[in-house]
Amino acid sequence: MNVRVCSTSSAKNKVDKVLTSGTVLDCALKENTSIINPTFIVVQSSVGSLATQNYCYVGEWQRYYFINNIEVMTGGRIALHCSIDVLMSWRSQIKNIRTFISRNEYRNNKYFLDEQVPIRSERTVRYVKIGSLPRNTVNYLICDGGEIKPS
Repeated sequence: MNVRVCSTSSAKNKVDKVLTSGTVLDCALKENTSIINPTFIVVQSSVGSLATQNYCYVGEWQRYYFINNIEVMTGGRIALHCSIDVLMSWRSQIKNIRTFISRNEYRNNKYFLDEQVPIRSERTVRYVKIGSLPRNTVNYLICDGGEIKPS
């Protein structure tokens, strides 16, 4: 089985990760391993460049994996303990999903009723002298959503 080993500095929760060009290794699967958390066995004399790699791609499965641990074994074998990166593996399907996002950490829709978003409802009344006015006249100054600055 061919596994392309590379590295990434992208965050784990990023869908499109930036990958370095890596090397393709001929690997075998460890017995009783899973497709979700596989362990690949590589026959290589030393860890060498593998020590700096943290990511891999298995073309046969069309899945991306994080390399969680690199274990040096007897007989010049190296075990790559991996876990699946579901965001990168299914990024095209994720990007094609049409959704309605009801909540995020940056913006909210004030017209969408959401009981988990705190809303301040206060009434502020300020009296500001705006200059001298003739007696016995009624004047109103209404300001909505802005600050009154006397001249």
